Amino acid sequence: MSLGEKLKQARKQRKLTQPDVEKLTGINYKTLSNWETDFYRPNVDDLKKLALLYNVSIDFLMEMPYNNNNKLSPIFTLINEIVTENTAEFDRLLPDNTDTKTITEQIKKMPANHKEMIRLALLTGLEAST
Repeated sequence: MSLGEKLKQARKQRKLTQPDVEKLTGINYKTLSNWETDFYRPNVDDLKKLALLYNVSIDFLMEMPYNNNNKLSPIFTLINEIVTENTAEFDRLLPDNTDTKTITEQIKKMPANHKEMIRLALLTGLEAST
Protein backbone atom coordinates (compact mmCIF):
# COMPACT_ATOMS: atom_id res chain seq x y z
CA MET A 1 0.00 0.00 0.00
CA SER A 2 1.40 3.42 -0.95
CA LEU A 3 1.85 6.37 1.40
CA GLY A 4 -1.09 8.13 -0.24
CA GLU A 5 -3.34 5.11 0.19
CA LYS A 6 -2.36 4.82 3.83
CA LEU A 7 -3.02 8.53 4.43
CA LYS A 8 -6.47 8.22 2.87
CA GLN A 9 -7.24 5.03 4.78
CA ALA A 10 -6.16 6.56 8.10
CA ARG A 11 -8.23 9.71 7.44
CA LYS A 12 -11.33 7.67 6.61
CA GLN A 13 -10.88 5.46 9.67
CA ARG A 14 -11.07 8.65 11.76
CA LYS A 15 -14.23 9.59 9.79
CA LEU A 16 -12.68 12.85 8.60
CA THR A 17 -13.12 14.62 5.29
CA GLN A 18 -10.29 16.45 3.59
CA PRO A 19 -11.85 19.83 4.58
CA ASP A 20 -12.04 18.55 8.20
CA VAL A 21 -8.30 17.83 8.11
CA GLU A 22 -7.67 21.33 6.73
CA LYS A 23 -9.58 22.89 9.63
CA LEU A 24 -7.72 20.78 12.19
CA THR A 25 -4.19 21.03 10.77
CA GLY A 26 -4.07 24.01 8.43
CA ILE A 27 -3.05 21.69 5.57
CA ASN A 28 -4.94 22.73 2.44
CA TYR A 29 -7.43 20.05 1.41
CA LYS A 30 -6.21 20.21 -2.22
CA THR A 31 -2.66 19.55 -1.02
CA LEU A 32 -3.95 16.62 1.05
CA SER A 33 -5.72 15.28 -2.04
CA ASN A 34 -2.45 15.41 -3.98
CA TRP A 35 -0.74 13.44 -1.21
CA GLU A 36 -3.52 10.87 -1.00
CA THR A 37 -3.27 10.25 -4.76
CA ASP A 38 0.54 10.02 -4.55
CA PHE A 39 0.90 13.02 -6.86
CA TYR A 40 3.12 14.70 -4.26
CA ARG A 41 4.61 13.63 -0.92
CA PRO A 42 4.16 15.50 2.37
CA ASN A 43 7.14 17.00 4.18
CA VAL A 44 8.16 15.58 7.54
CA ASP A 45 6.40 18.26 9.60
CA ASP A 46 3.08 17.72 7.81
CA LEU A 47 3.48 13.96 8.04
CA LYS A 48 3.89 14.35 11.83
CA LYS A 49 0.70 16.42 12.02
CA LEU A 50 -1.26 13.83 10.09
CA ALA A 51 0.14 10.91 12.07
CA LEU A 52 -0.89 12.63 15.31
CA LEU A 53 -4.35 13.50 13.99
CA TYR A 54 -4.96 10.01 12.62
CA ASN A 55 -3.43 8.35 15.70
CA VAL A 56 -0.98 6.27 13.65
CA SER A 57 2.80 6.13 13.62
CA ILE A 58 4.96 7.60 10.89
CA ASP A 59 6.53 4.14 10.67
CA PHE A 60 3.12 2.74 9.73
CA LEU A 61 2.59 5.40 7.07
CA MET A 62 6.07 4.87 5.63
CA GLU A 63 5.87 1.05 5.87
CA MET A 64 8.82 0.81 8.26
CA PRO A 65 8.01 -1.87 10.85
CA TYR A 66 9.52 -1.52 14.28
CA ASN A 67 12.31 -3.97 14.97
CA ASN A 68 12.98 -4.64 18.64
CA ASN A 69 15.37 -7.59 18.43
CA ASN A 70 18.54 -5.48 18.84
CA LYS A 71 19.45 -5.78 15.18
CA LEU A 72 19.54 -2.83 12.85
CA SER A 73 16.16 -2.14 11.32
CA PRO A 74 16.19 -1.39 7.58
CA ILE A 75 16.00 2.36 8.10
CA PHE A 76 18.99 2.39 10.47
CA THR A 77 20.86 0.11 8.10
CA LEU A 78 20.23 2.69 5.39
CA ILE A 79 21.53 5.49 7.63
CA ASN A 80 24.61 3.46 8.50
CA GLU A 81 25.38 2.63 4.86
CA ILE A 82 24.93 6.19 3.63
CA VAL A 83 26.91 7.96 6.31
CA THR A 84 29.77 5.47 6.48
CA GLU A 85 30.25 5.70 2.72
CA ASN A 86 30.67 9.46 2.98
CA THR A 87 32.25 10.37 6.30
CA ALA A 88 34.76 8.59 8.51
CA GLU A 89 33.36 10.44 11.53
CA PHE A 90 29.97 8.82 11.00
CA ASP A 91 31.70 5.45 10.85
CA ARG A 92 33.19 6.18 14.26
CA LEU A 93 29.84 7.31 15.66
CA LEU A 94 27.72 4.57 14.10
CA PRO A 95 29.78 1.38 13.87
CA ASP A 96 28.35 -1.73 12.24
CA ASN A 97 26.10 -3.95 14.35
CA THR A 98 25.10 -1.15 16.73
CA ASP A 99 21.60 -1.64 18.12
CA THR A 100 18.93 0.93 17.28
CA LYS A 101 18.79 2.37 20.80
CA THR A 102 22.53 3.09 20.70
CA ILE A 103 22.22 4.64 17.23
CA THR A 104 19.40 6.88 18.43
CA GLU A 105 21.46 7.96 21.44
CA GLN A 106 24.46 8.70 19.20
CA ILE A 107 22.34 10.69 16.75
CA LYS A 108 21.00 12.83 19.60
CA LYS A 109 24.59 13.73 20.55
CA MET A 110 25.62 14.71 17.01
CA PRO A 111 26.06 18.31 15.89
CA ALA A 112 23.08 19.80 14.06
CA ASN A 113 24.79 19.64 10.65
CA HIS A 114 25.36 15.87 11.05
CA LYS A 115 21.71 15.37 12.01
CA GLU A 116 20.70 17.32 8.92
CA MET A 117 22.91 15.08 6.74
CA ILE A 118 21.16 12.01 8.15
CA ARG A 119 17.74 13.58 7.63
CA LEU A 120 18.56 14.37 4.00
CA ALA A 121 20.02 10.91 3.46
CA LEU A 122 16.85 9.35 4.83
CA LEU A 123 14.59 11.49 2.69
CA THR A 124 16.65 10.77 -0.39
CA GLY A 125 16.74 7.06 0.39
CA LEU A 126 13.01 6.88 1.06
CA GLU A 127 12.18 8.76 -2.14
CA ALA A 128 14.49 6.49 -4.14
CA SER A 129 12.82 3.37 -2.73
CA THR A 130 9.32 4.41 -3.79
